[in-house]
Amino acid sequence: MAGYLSGWLEKRRQDDEIDALSARDLDEIGLSRGELHRIVDAPADVVVRQGLMAGRFGLTDLDFQFNRHDYAASLAQCGACAAAVECAAFLDDPGAPAAEARFCPNRDIFAALARHAPD
Repeated sequence: MAGYLSGWLEKRRQDDEIDALSARDLDEIGLSRGELHRIVDAPADVVVRQGLMAGRFGLTDLDFQFNRHDYAASLAQCGACAAAVECAAFLDDPGAPAAEARFCPNRDIFAALARHAPD
């Protein structure tokens, strides 16, 4: 019970901080208030799965620092994905190339970012 309450209080604190951001703050961050809430609310397993799949396309956290809207969109798509089981099996195979991730709703976003990523 204590863990639940602690998590609930932390979530409330994060929501309050996001809600308190000014328009200037949001502009500097480069994300909308809604996008920030969705990122903070994303379950840990979704964040990990999204990051691993992005890595298969050769992307890193740095690529998303310059493409924040794409990060928020891909995280939302990953969270709503109906192919989580297929995704897990794909990610469990270290030799599976990105081209075989046809089931991934983020495939086009990741491929586009990978084409434009600096070497």
